[in-house]
Amino acid sequence: MPNNHYDEEEYDSDSDSESELSDGDDFREELSQVLDEFDFSDAPNPGLSLNGIGVVGLPASRAPFGHNEKTIVDKKVRDTWEIDPKNASFLNPAWNDWVKETALKRVSDGLGTEIKNVKIELYKLLLYERRLAHQDTVKAADMFATMIIILPSLYTGGQVQVSHAGKSQTFDFAKDSQLSTSVLAWYTDVFHEVKPVKSGYRLALSYNICQIAPTVSIPRLPVVDEAHKLLRRVLLKWREDMFSTAPSSVVAYLLDHQYSLADLNKGAECLKGQDKHRVFHLRAVAEEMGFVVAFATLVCRKNGAVDYETSDADAIYDEDDPYEEFGDGPGEVYMDESEEYDVSMHVENIVDISGKVIRRTKMELDEDCLIPENPFEDTDPDDKQYEGYMGNYGGNVDYYYRRTVMLLSDGAL
Repeated sequence: MPNNHYDEEEYDSDSDSESELSDGDDFREELSQVLDEFDFSDAPNPGLSLNGIGVVGLPASRAPFGHNEKTIVDKKVRDTWEIDPKNASFLNPAWNDWVKETALKRVSDGLGTEIKNVKIELYKLLLYERRLAHQDTVKAADMFATMIIILPSLYTGGQVQVSHAGKSQTFDFAKDSQLSTSVLAWYTDVFHEVKPVKSGYRLALSYNICQIAPTVSIPRLPVVDEAHKLLRRVLLKWREDMFSTAPSSVVAYLLDHQYSLADLNKGAECLKGQDKHRVFHLRAVAEEMGFVVAFATLVCRKNGAVDYETSDADAIYDEDDPYEEFGDGPGEVYMDESEEYDVSMHVENIVDISGKVIRRTKMELDEDCLIPENPFEDTDPDDKQYEGYMGNYGGNVDYYYRRTVMLLSDGAL
């Protein structure tokens, strides 16, 4: 691939220069592995119970207690309601396992620490109401980071702004907050602020992350986290044509969710769940390196011979005229995928990261552009079309698959 935009010297300090890259391997496999670093498994419902109140229903859409219930609420700070952990319990045993084995492990990897060297302590349950903002302080001598788990809540606003070394970034979790659990973590030397909640209530758990290995120094914020470094390395290898197998100019990464044309016109704002996480991290690195990130609808067509052993005969031919398709249509016609079949695909409705149309014509793609590989294997098609008998030849059937993809290119699409 041509080296059009990337200033290699700029990233020498990140150990991503060409001299440290190795030839070979498969681009699609490596990129898929790196993007998986941004995955989070579904969090269980914690079964949160408060003393004197009972189980708190999720998603939280109202305050679980009144302002006069001073027995469990500490409002000596002005910015939010705080509940001491001694007044809260989790009825679902799977919750603590998920926090330690999934959330803490991922956070430890991101902070550059080993999970065996750290412990977490539930510090407070935080309820953010309308017009209330919040900012943390260090609570323990061996504490080096904070982990916040935002429980499913119905609210707007409440963006989290983090600042360090003159750089600032804002994260907004409100859009998917009603049905999702979000995990945030930062070092104690990172300045952060939770913006006021505009409506509703945001329920969150605050955990202290503490160092338990006395001979290990307290971690500090790294310049670049490992997943981003790996992503830069993969993209640079692709640009320098150092993979043994790789698409030439464009990659189509299948998103988890299907988005309509109206959704795509909103760009990245329409993304949900893991799609939002992956695109956020990929975009930060890809655009910095001069790559183009876009979205599109992928249409894949597989054409092959009919499997007469499994297909419904009435759906294949009319007894009176075997060359005419029977009126029941192709619903029970199946392809013989043990035989060779043809595959063609294209993308359409191509928009940029903001939702602006950047190409109105279809763009043909090769199979080696798809990530993951063979995504439609053993998958029912979205639509079928039976071609019927043609002279001395048996009938063929078309399988159609439609998915939303993220496009990544080192040039204009």
